[in-house]
Amino acid sequence: MAKSQRDKGLRGENEVVNLIKEVIPDARRNLGESGSQLVGVDVLAGSLRMQVKRWKDYAPISKLDEVPNGVDTIRALVTRGDRQSWVIALELTDFLRVCDDVTVVYDGVDPNVPPF
Repeated sequence: MAKSQRDKGLRGENEVVNLIKEVIPDARRNLGESGSQLVGVDVLAGSLRMQVKRWKDYAPISKLDEVPNGVDTIRALVTRGDRQSWVIALELTDFLRVCDDVTVVYDGVDPNVPPF
């Protein structure tokens, strides 16, 4: 991998961390990849384990398989194509867990008004 590609990936990881820190303050890059259970995880934020990909076009959804499964973790692929916006891919079961957490947070709020 060329230095320019590594630098592009590093910038992408830092950008994602900075965006997520606005909502999840403990978001951070995973710097200790080798020899750990977190190989394939670029960003950690609460129970989220994220693989970040900056490609010319968006990364294929199959890259989500690079993120290891864990107990009570949510796997995500965060990707951005050149001059495009960030998108996130989750397995349906993980997405439903996130929705359930949002429902718990907004329990008691008027159901006719969207929470955001």
